[in-house]
Amino acid sequence: MKKYCINWKKAPNLRIAFFMAGTFSLISLALGIMLHPYYFILMGVVGFMQILFAITGFCPMVIGLQVVGKRECHLK
Repeated sequence: MKKYCINWKKAPNLRIAFFMAGTFSLISLALGIMLHPYYFILMGVVGFMQILFAITGFCPMVIGLQVVGKRECHLK
């Protein structure tokens, strides 16, 4: 049986992108509950970008990390 796991050492930007997506989701959930329901829109945008990444492989967060000097993703 194959183990489906990403080697995070080969994809450091992807690990940061997943961390940031989870952080934004939890923060927008808390803000939506405590302050104003419009913060749930941020959670929807994060979820949409995760679906877009899963389908197309396009991730603006990783592109931004590459621009500021983080190592590139190597999933092969």
